[in-house]
Amino acid sequence: FDCSLFDRPLPSPPVSPFSGPISPPHRLPFSRPLPRPPSSPSMHRRNHSSDPVTPPSNSSSIKSILGISSSSLKSPSLKSPSRKSPIKTRFSPDTKGRKEMAKVTGQKRHLIILSVECITEIINNTDCPKDDFCRLLCEYGLLPRLAYGFAELRRAGLQEGVEKLVALFAVFAGADVLVRRRMAREEVIKPMLKEIHRMSYSMLETVIKALKMLCGLKDPTALAELEKAGVVKEFVLLLDHKHRDIYNQILLCLDMLLDVSPSRIETAVAAGLIPRLLRILTQEATMHQVVKKLLCSLPMSSLRVKVELQNNSMVPVYLAWLSEPTWRTNVLSALRLWLREDPEYVSKEITDEDSLDALLAVTRVQPSMSLRQLSSTFATLHNMTDDSKALSRALSMREEFVTALTKRLIEPVNDDTTGTHVALQTTVLQILDNLAHQSTSLVAFVEEHNILETFTTVALEAKKLGKIKLWQVAENCGDYLRLRIQSKKIYSSGGDQKSPRSDVSGLSPRSNASNRSEATTPRGYQQSNRNNHRTDESGLVNVSLRSSNKSILSSGGSSSFVEISEPTIS
Repeated sequence: FDCSLFDRPLPSPPVSPFSGPISPPHRLPFSRPLPRPPSSPSMHRRNHSSDPVTPPSNSSSIKSILGISSSSLKSPSLKSPSRKSPIKTRFSPDTKGRKEMAKVTGQKRHLIILSVECITEIINNTDCPKDDFCRLLCEYGLLPRLAYGFAELRRAGLQEGVEKLVALFAVFAGADVLVRRRMAREEVIKPMLKEIHRMSYSMLETVIKALKMLCGLKDPTALAELEKAGVVKEFVLLLDHKHRDIYNQILLCLDMLLDVSPSRIETAVAAGLIPRLLRILTQEATMHQVVKKLLCSLPMSSLRVKVELQNNSMVPVYLAWLSEPTWRTNVLSALRLWLREDPEYVSKEITDEDSLDALLAVTRVQPSMSLRQLSSTFATLHNMTDDSKALSRALSMREEFVTALTKRLIEPVNDDTTGTHVALQTTVLQILDNLAHQSTSLVAFVEEHNILETFTTVALEAKKLGKIKLWQVAENCGDYLRLRIQSKKIYSSGGDQKSPRSDVSGLSPRSNASNRSEATTPRGYQQSNRNNHRTDESGLVNVSLRSSNKSILSSGGSSSFVEISEPTIS
């Protein structure tokens, strides 16, 4: 079998394949012999070395099935013929040479269709495994020639041949990974993408299903080739298709292509992905899950993406999904990433009254939610309160939110075998600690919501049950609040103003949330740090401003090192 039937001919000079004889052993067994041009003395005197038709080599049995050489479809370089040359005469526009050229081109396109039919029959009816045969044809370079054949047949308007070639393309897309990696190359995909918006419904459906198999590859090189060919942009434009099945398949392809890929996400957003996805949300109900997943994966550090998110007012859209327990973690993660990249805009949008009302949905527990989901949700919310002082201050003024957090702290953790409940309570403790330190009035906030009593209760219960990490965090947060309140009272009563170094509130607002459990000392503990100990007026509490993860346990004059680490919440 000769895979070079689809080789692109050189643009000039056009030469008829009838100018040289074809030996009988290389004729097609199922076709009529090609007509020979009228003989002339000049043709008989030609040197055989300049014959435009070269017999094919017999190095491969597969390549000689059809008996046509690769050079039979190429335009070889010939010496310029004389004025009386029959080649120049036949292709001269003055002697209806255009008809001859069209006749030759038509025969070549007929051979393309015939070759596609032969390959399809061999794949469908042979005993050889399909994957092995497809891999063999790929090694012979068939796939780029298929792409060229598609362009030729499409240009000629041979719809039946194009459909057969697209069906063969889908067969190769369903082969093994090695074949699909070769199919994902730019030279194979790009000719079809140029015609994808002018295809019929059935043909477009076949092409998209084949491309979906290629998008499912986990090979970064193959996905980069698809991106280079322009697949992402064409997929985004196809979301405007009138048929539901088409853009449903496109959504699945985009879900696989945009997975953790900043460059492809930026390309899709620049092509107009966000407004199209929002429109589909209002129309299509079956693909809401995929659309929301795509929208939650968009926030990133790209300036173009941030501008498009602002132009489409995505903060209210994200907050509206917090009422669905399934999407709380995804939505909060998206808001957290966006908050880190654009804190000024997101903090302003997320702290208005409507946004805070939507955030209250996080504290409402539904029976369908598991402890793992709750733990992940509150962990993301804790990171947001760490990143935004404005958000912490706004949430501290919502009594319903603070009350819901304190109620969650007093839930028993007796039968917590996995540690998820302890991790959840630890995160809630840290959120309350952030709210207290960013509130407008620390003393009023602590006294109104009984924060110190709650922290003490949690610490005692955790110590009784042997939950060391929860006990340490509760003790640290409580002692830190007592120091802050004590310093506030000293300053408000006109105490010694020359001792601001003893006030732990001198820490930066951003660092105190992360260093609070390390910079404070629980009851019965002293922190080990040689040169940076600070002492208040009473001299009873030693506070180190340097972050440290080791403490010395002091009891009865003996001391030993105890490792203190904050709980890791996945």
